[in-house]
Amino acid sequence: LRSGSRVFASIDGQVSYRLSGCRSKSKDSALVNREYETKSKTLDTDDYDWGMKTDSNDDRGTTSKGSENITFERIGQIRFWEPPMDFENSYHKVGTFVNGDPTIFVGIASYRDPMCTATIERLFQWAKYPHRIFVGAAEQNAEGDIPCVNPKRPCKEDPEQLLCKYVNQIRIMPVKAKDAMGPTWGRHRADSLYRGEYFALQIDAHMFFKKDWDIDMITQWMSTKNENAVLTNYPSDSRNALDKDGNPRRGTTPIMCHTEFTNGLTTKHKAAPEIRPKDGANVPILQVWWAAGVSFSRGHRIARVPYDCCLPMLFDGEETSMAYRMWTNGYDFYAFHHSVVFHPYDRKKGPPLFWENSNQHPGAVTKAQNRLLKIYGMEDKIKHGDYDKTDLKKYGLGKHPGRPLRLFLTIFGVDYEKRKARDNCNAVQKYYIHNALTPYIREDGKGIDYSYVPSNVHEKDFYNAYLLARKKEGPYAHLPQPAGFKDSSLRSGIWS
Repeated sequence: LRSGSRVFASIDGQVSYRLSGCRSKSKDSALVNREYETKSKTLDTDDYDWGMKTDSNDDRGTTSKGSENITFERIGQIRFWEPPMDFENSYHKVGTFVNGDPTIFVGIASYRDPMCTATIERLFQWAKYPHRIFVGAAEQNAEGDIPCVNPKRPCKEDPEQLLCKYVNQIRIMPVKAKDAMGPTWGRHRADSLYRGEYFALQIDAHMFFKKDWDIDMITQWMSTKNENAVLTNYPSDSRNALDKDGNPRRGTTPIMCHTEFTNGLTTKHKAAPEIRPKDGANVPILQVWWAAGVSFSRGHRIARVPYDCCLPMLFDGEETSMAYRMWTNGYDFYAFHHSVVFHPYDRKKGPPLFWENSNQHPGAVTKAQNRLLKIYGMEDKIKHGDYDKTDLKKYGLGKHPGRPLRLFLTIFGVDYEKRKARDNCNAVQKYYIHNALTPYIREDGKGIDYSYVPSNVHEKDFYNAYLLARKKEGPYAHLPQPAGFKDSSLRSGIWS
């Protein structure tokens, strides 16, 4: 065990030994939960620290429905999960299981949101395997706000309520709303509630879900054949999106393809166009940007690229910074093939916003923006003010071979000198980017190998690059055949 055996922790105190690689040969999406071949043996968990324990001063929280009726895990301090030794070289082997099946961590940063408790309840309600869902919520509330765990009736009276039945799978980090400092600050705390789950989902505190959302997300992720795939977008509108049985009425998906500069050198994504994938294309679509609204990936994303600790009051720039850090660590961004999570954009009365604390933190946004410029290697562009230097290496850019930030900026058209960013929506929507780049997923499945991509490629070239990749002509002629290139079934209809 301690000499580096290929092991995974399971929640029930067992160790699962992985017998096969990360890709399953099964074609039955309904059996995704069985597509991980494992065997188990009993282990005294006191003999090994899986990073599953909380701080010794953590205590049990209670809901407003009566402390004698329900308790849940309340985390009092930020303490990130500690990965095993040699994690960076073996992160694809790590993930917890329940009875041999992969778990999903759902991270939520809630700021005074009365829908938080309903969102958590719906997570369990509409999951096919709710016993494999583990929720971590950073609850930023003021006195009188509805807590994130708030069953309608006391659990002693109705223990089958979902918030009672699965209460042991909920972790809450309570924070006084007056101390909250924005979405990045809150999501950093939500990330700290991750405990090694196999998959990780990030959502807002006000969401709706399609039936069997958990298996749908896993199936879509597996179809990318990319260990480092991150399925992400701004969620579709919840209005008339689902029927009474939880089935979607539309087969569309938003794509993340265009950002713009706002004040100074800060960027903010534009509204996500919603498209219907072309006929025969039944896999997620490679896109340019990452979105905070919905993000689904392997759990190692949180362990390798957690939210930055020190960007108080930052809103614009949050998603761009995470995109840069993830991409330079080897992750690739895909739009869902079809929407799985839905957002109520037309709430009659939304919750309060963190900006109500702005007067308490003068200069915080500028300081956060300066920190990002330092992380991006653009310290020379800092015009005034200082920045927080805490853990710059930990929360900095990745060192993935062949993925320097300057390559991302060049390929996808982001110019910090001219403060312009290319609109890549046409190239994403028409699958030019997807078809040009996905053939070069590494043989080990750990992301696209950008050493195959010409650094001067631009929008029109994406289509040409795709054609050349298929014909093995032009700048690709001397390169080895990319992984999976010969097997058109890997792309299920896109290579038509």
